[in-house]
Amino acid sequence: MTSLVLSDIEDACRKISIELIKETGLAYRKTEKGLWATSILRDVYEAFKWACLEKYKHFVDLGSGDGRVVALASLFTRASGIEIDPVLHMASEKLKDFLELENVQFHLGDFEKWDLNEFDFIYMYPDRAVIRIGNQLEDTWEGTIMIAGSHFEPSNLIKVAQVKFSIERFVLYKKS
Repeated sequence: MTSLVLSDIEDACRKISIELIKETGLAYRKTEKGLWATSILRDVYEAFKWACLEKYKHFVDLGSGDGRVVALASLFTRASGIEIDPVLHMASEKLKDFLELENVQFHLGDFEKWDLNEFDFIYMYPDRAVIRIGNQLEDTWEGTIMIAGSHFEPSNLIKVAQVKFSIERFVLYKKS
């Protein structure tokens, strides 16, 4: 598929979610680093448009789960995901194959041990790791960090803007 739209990704994610629920019996998953649950793709899509994601070169989703946000980001730019859970990582690879995504990479690993400086747009649905995220970036890093939700806020980043779509708040941060 070469010209995907939001509804294509939503349909594919529904199929992948059904497989995950059949496998685990749950619509969410506890991982080694926290709890994973699905994102509302329409809200994330609007947030990406609001943030002008297309002007960035390389997007990464930290704790990318089943890959839905990465697939969505690929409509705008080159996109990667880092996920520690092997079952969720496998689901993201299935999604990539199903949608024939060419500008997407999924990595199995701990994003807290990853060099994030290669990415100029970092996305995450926060857990406690968000508090430390700025420490992983070089002082010269000039990208943008988008945090979905308001559960945890980083103390070492500067809030630039925020918006709310439906029930979710999205906040943009810069490194000092």
